[in-house]
Amino acid sequence: MKKILLVLLFTILTVLGFAATCFAWGPGVHMAIGNAVLARPEILPAAVAQLLMSNSAIFLYGCLSADIFIGKGSKAKRKHSHNWQTGFALLDEAREPHLKAYSLGYLSHLAADIMAHNYYVPNLMRQAPPSGRLSHVYIEMLADDQARWSTRQATKLFRQANQEADLTLRKHMDARKLSFFLKKGVFHQTIGLLEYKTVSRSINFSKKVIPAYQAEYLHSVMDYSYRLVVNLLSSPHDAIALNFDPIGSMNIALANEDNGWRKSLKRTAPFSPRFDVAEIITELPCSAGLNLLFKEQVKMQSQPFPDY
Repeated sequence: MKKILLVLLFTILTVLGFAATCFAWGPGVHMAIGNAVLARPEILPAAVAQLLMSNSAIFLYGCLSADIFIGKGSKAKRKHSHNWQTGFALLDEAREPHLKAYSLGYLSHLAADIMAHNYYVPNLMRQAPPSGRLSHVYIEMLADDQARWSTRQATKLFRQANQEADLTLRKHMDARKLSFFLKKGVFHQTIGLLEYKTVSRSINFSKKVIPAYQAEYLHSVMDYSYRLVVNLLSSPHDAIALNFDPIGSMNIALANEDNGWRKSLKRTAPFSPRFDVAEIITELPCSAGLNLLFKEQVKMQSQPFPDY
């Protein structure tokens, strides 16, 4: 009975939480990318590397913070958490080193989500069963399941004092204090539930029943996400990522339209990406640390996650 209640609670939280964040990368992929950057500081300009290494915990917190605002949808809005205006407002206002690191983490989240919103999710929506929100949640969770990350490390970031960062973000999002902390609490608790074995078994079972699981394609898209993040951290105002919409409004809308036609025809399409990755992204150089993104590397490296 306890296991059934746990899975039920987890399902409710994922539908309320992750499902409302435009079906982006989940916390696992963002943590994996952030930790890979911190593990290979030599790939960044010296000043940026020193800043992030000296403020690693709040940088990682920034990598997660854009998803605190559940329910924003996939349409571009001025106060959407996933737009460049919000991210650069945080960076331009930051005066203290820890807030600069936080804002770079936030911008890294947006850069990584370009691949999720514009390519990964829209392409897999054509293959996933057209059965509503929950199948999209599982597409996201399957990506997190392949990422190398620690739920305990992620939840610890939410327990640490980040009042200044939270206050700055709330100001730029016009978020009321109570609403912000309720949403932050839901997001925090959802991450915490992911470490339960019952939930892990549910995710593994979904690989068998949801045909959208495409490991090779997922790995390539995560690679491009990592390249975009490294490129942005190296030169934020000249980043390749700025050419793209982090929300992915257009591609998601087109994919939803495709799904509507396919649902009416009761037809499941074979996997064939409709949205090809832009050449300016594929031409970005590979970066050291890519192998650290994926779970299977844990056995070979057997390194604990840093206790930031």
